[in-house]
Amino acid sequence: MLKSSAVLVGQPLSKTHPLNQKLKGYWRAFPNTVGATLYDISGVSNHASLVGSPPWIGMPNGGLALSLNGSSQYANATNFAWTAGGPITVAYWNYVPSPAVQSSAFGINHLAIPTDHIQCHSPWSDGVMYWDYGNSTFGRVSTSYNSYMDTWTHIALTATGSSGAFQAIYLNGILIASSPNSADSVSISILHIGHWNDGVNDRYHKGRIGDFRIYDRLLSTSEIWSLYTLSKQRYPLSFNRVSHQWHGALAVAGGWGELIGQKRNRLVRTF
Repeated sequence: MLKSSAVLVGQPLSKTHPLNQKLKGYWRAFPNTVGATLYDISGVSNHASLVGSPPWIGMPNGGLALSLNGSSQYANATNFAWTAGGPITVAYWNYVPSPAVQSSAFGINHLAIPTDHIQCHSPWSDGVMYWDYGNSTFGRVSTSYNSYMDTWTHIALTATGSSGAFQAIYLNGILIASSPNSADSVSISILHIGHWNDGVNDRYHKGRIGDFRIYDRLLSTSEIWSLYTLSKQRYPLSFNRVSHQWHGALAVAGGWGELIGQKRNRLVRTF
């Protein structure tokens, strides 16, 4: 686990890269010294405050994730808003230890009508992953998640909304489940990463979540594969063990992206 005094410097994304087109938010977990914040580096700046002080934890590719206890911890992006009826893609890295619990990896709610929502159980206590867009009656796709427990898994969730009839779950870049139905979403607001309230109960995520993205467009199958393959690549960082600071600026081009860092006066760049 990383020390809380570590620092990473985030910079806005490259808007020219195809995988950064029409991002509604891109939340990356950075250790920082300015407060408990999960930063939105998409340029929209819908930063999320951390509730319950979840710790940062390293990922196999060198990135960072939030480690959530399943009972009280999540990230709260209060300024996030979603417009009714549009297409959507949600993508993130997920690690859930077995056994599964009744949890939600994220949730966006209609404050007055909790049944109208965008959320995903990743997974539910039955080991099944449920992806809801609009509501759980007409806008739900599900698949077994049992074989993905206890390992890092890249999740991508898509829905066409009112513009078509397709809703899908991709795991590690591969289409796993889909439906010819796609419900309209409602205009809703406030994103919780690691939590969803179903109108009766709070559903907290027990596990680790990193590299969380939301697009207001439908990523193609090839784009989702590219996002998966790029985001699992490892990138180097220079760590000063005296000052406990990371040196480098993150200028993400796609996936985990491009890191440009200064190490011994030498420019280090990887994709």
